[in-house]
Amino acid sequence: MEELLNQVSSIRKERELYEASAKSKENTTKQKAETNLQKYKDDIKKLEIEISQLRLKTDSSQIAALKRGINGSYANGLADVTNFPKRVPSVIYEWNCGEILGIFWNGRCET
Repeated sequence: MEELLNQVSSIRKERELYEASAKSKENTTKQKAETNLQKYKDDIKKLEIEISQLRLKTDSSQIAALKRGINGSYANGLADVTNFPKRVPSVIYEWNCGEILGIFWNGRCET
């Protein structure tokens, strides 16, 4: 009878060790997954910021180009036909997401 109790005790201890090992592996896997998830979220946030900055820079450049065409230089250029630009740009937007579809120069598209 005592031998049987020793076997039961031994089996319990072995099972507890397996369970502890499995729990440890599970925790390690969860921790790695959480770390990776946070890293990917941080990467996405950085890329969203970069995209936003690039869009702002593009918009600023376009506004500056439009202002150059509207300034006093525009009024002065009316009297002097030699200052007329050889290429006149017009930008076509996709209104849903604000992306530039193409820039037309004197009626020809350069995407």
